[in-house]
Amino acid sequence: MKKTYRIILRVTAVAVILFICAWLFLWGYITYNKASILEKVKTGINRQIKGKIEIENLSTNFFYNFPNISIRLSNVSIKDSLWNNHRHDFLKAENIYARLQLFSLFSGKPAVAKVTVENAVIYYYTDTLGNANLVKANETAEENKGGKIPSLLFKNTRIIFDYPGRNKFHDVEFKKMECDIVSTDSGQLFKININAFVHGLGFNTTKGSYLKEKLLSGDFNLQFTKSKNILFNNIKLYIDKQPFLFTGNFSTTEKKFSLAIKTQKIDFKKAISLLTQTTQQKFNAFNILQPVDINAELIGPTLYKTIPLTAILFAVKDADIETPAGQFNKCSFAGDFTNEIDPGKPRLDDNSKFSLQEFKASWENILLTANKIEVSNLLKPFLKCDLHSDFKLAALNDLTESTTMRFIKGNGEMNINYKGSLTDNDTIATVMNGNILLKDAAINYLPRNITLDKMQGNFVFKNKDLIIEQLKAQAGTTQLNMNGEVKNLTELIYTYPEKLVLEWTVATPNLDLDDFINFLGKKSKRAAKKMPGKNKLIRMANKIDDMLEYGTANLNVQAARLNYKKFTATNFNTSVSLLQSQIILNNAKLNHAGGSMSFNGSLTDNGTANAVKMQSVITNTDIPALFKSFNNFGQDAITGENMKGQLSGAVNLTANLSDKGIINSNSLASIVKFSVINGELNNFEPLQKVAASLFKKRDFSSVRFAELNNTLTVNGSAISFDKMEIRSNVFTMFVGGVYDTKKGTDMTIELPLSNLKKIADDEEVIKKGKTGAKIRLRAKTGDDGKLKVSWNPFNNGKKAKEKK
Repeated sequence: MKKTYRIILRVTAVAVILFICAWLFLWGYITYNKASILEKVKTGINRQIKGKIEIENLSTNFFYNFPNISIRLSNVSIKDSLWNNHRHDFLKAENIYARLQLFSLFSGKPAVAKVTVENAVIYYYTDTLGNANLVKANETAEENKGGKIPSLLFKNTRIIFDYPGRNKFHDVEFKKMECDIVSTDSGQLFKININAFVHGLGFNTTKGSYLKEKLLSGDFNLQFTKSKNILFNNIKLYIDKQPFLFTGNFSTTEKKFSLAIKTQKIDFKKAISLLTQTTQQKFNAFNILQPVDINAELIGPTLYKTIPLTAILFAVKDADIETPAGQFNKCSFAGDFTNEIDPGKPRLDDNSKFSLQEFKASWENILLTANKIEVSNLLKPFLKCDLHSDFKLAALNDLTESTTMRFIKGNGEMNINYKGSLTDNDTIATVMNGNILLKDAAINYLPRNITLDKMQGNFVFKNKDLIIEQLKAQAGTTQLNMNGEVKNLTELIYTYPEKLVLEWTVATPNLDLDDFINFLGKKSKRAAKKMPGKNKLIRMANKIDDMLEYGTANLNVQAARLNYKKFTATNFNTSVSLLQSQIILNNAKLNHAGGSMSFNGSLTDNGTANAVKMQSVITNTDIPALFKSFNNFGQDAITGENMKGQLSGAVNLTANLSDKGIINSNSLASIVKFSVINGELNNFEPLQKVAASLFKKRDFSSVRFAELNNTLTVNGSAISFDKMEIRSNVFTMFVGGVYDTKKGTDMTIELPLSNLKKIADDEEVIKKGKTGAKIRLRAKTGDDGKLKVSWNPFNNGKKAKEKK
């Protein structure tokens, strides 16, 4: 045993002595031949590349790679002939160590086993003309076909690839990058260990850089085959401390490649931060709060200006997602991305598409599902999806922030196929097909504070149109059955909502106008719009609000019965146009008080009052009922208690209407052309005063008269009329002038002398139109406010009227 130890010690001692001798020999040789060796090194490099090589010093180093011996080159730089133009050294290294194979020192031909580059910058620059700062020499040394390629180690070395003519700029700072090369039967195996900081990988600097300011590390193998393919399979790299698996095949001869990338449970924002800055901007408004799995595959040529075919698969399970439309909770879906929708078009953003399959999520407590969601053309994103949901209508209030409608209760069921742009002001019209069902809903129309309750209906979307089918609702005591349509809704809603027209057909067994009295009041002030950029749904709600405020609604209304305060009618039908501040009534017809009425009119909100204009035709209507229904038309000169008979005529009326539907009598202006048959005048004060003066023995409390025809002009409380013949069962008279109980009456009365003879009760009352000899009277309100009757032989009342 001792003998064995002695042998080992002797062998070791001999090896150490030989090593020291070799090192001393090498040191001495380099020391005394440094200048010539440096020149040989420079000459050797120049045989490979053109340029100016500078090496400050050359020395041996015993301890750097102990027990191996290394040659150290200090402050090495390589510059090309165009350096004065671009100012980029190809190489600038503080130290380069060439580790020599120990046993090769005894062969007389020292071999380099490993090259270490330390504290260096390698800057490969190509100008816009294609001139690079690393140029291969015309006369190259023969390759050492049997020689082993030395291992490489970069420490604190920054490698930059700069090609401004092609907008390429790659910048990686290697804290450590070690590469051992092993020859195999199939080629060469590169065993690489890397720890680096990536400042950016810019394949198109106009769009930014990949992996900008990210850590990169890994320990992996690359196979370089004899057919000049670079292969790697499931190599693990850590990017920003996130593990990725890479599998790839790069062909240097065919200039094409394929690359597969996988990672699991990566933070969404971290994944997006690895992409170019322009791509990141497209996702700034989105975030997935739970980790996701991503698989990506890139296939294509390696030629300049070519874009590889990209396919990305990603899966989300029970995640929360933040979007411009709000936060989606418990999202689950399988997604994919491609940059080639049409193989015949370039692989650019406008030919790219995101797809989500089997989408399920909760959005503000609304459960949404979709079989497929697609977003294509990332330059002008276009959405295609089918959406399904059962939801509480009240949940829409906070989502839409509508200023015209508020949902009080009820449920909705949505089944919609949607195709539309996600870009504002896009000219491509939105297309929707499907329906939304309302069940037991209650909605408040905020501008008029009108509530529709017990709503059931079907809102059908057909391409660009909205069709409202069998909508039933209750407003106060009025039951409404409605059908409607809005043409070109999706086409105009974002551009010209004020041009949209809502066509309604409304039927009801009983229409009580008191239930809609708020239409007479001033619209409540519309709340300020929310910021339009908050989400797409709010922008849609704002546009619907604009449509309801500035658009037009045409209503065809049919009511078996119509009520308004004391007014009652049957068989009412009309066409109503609802404008921003005006209601227009067209061709309204109804039956009332034994007769019929037809009228046209408008109600205009002037801010301080509601201006009413109306043209009406009345046929055979019972006078007391008519006057009672309309509250004596806002005057008390002649009331329904004074008259009986059937009225026919035409009325042209203007007035101001209060918010409670009451006519301001001072604003009333009307022209009435009328005909009364079977008329009676009961307890009419002016007539009784005349009778008291002339016919004391006759009863004027109830007077039947023949047909009356005349034109009345009403201004406030004053009724003006031309001379008309009143032939009754008790007298005949001709009356004209102004009757006004507020400002004073002034009428002329002509009494034929034939009135002095009492008319028999059964004598036929016939209008004759002739006066014969007559007595002229004037009925005028005196200073004391009482009506006084006086003789008027000179017809002063008529002259006073004409003088005015």
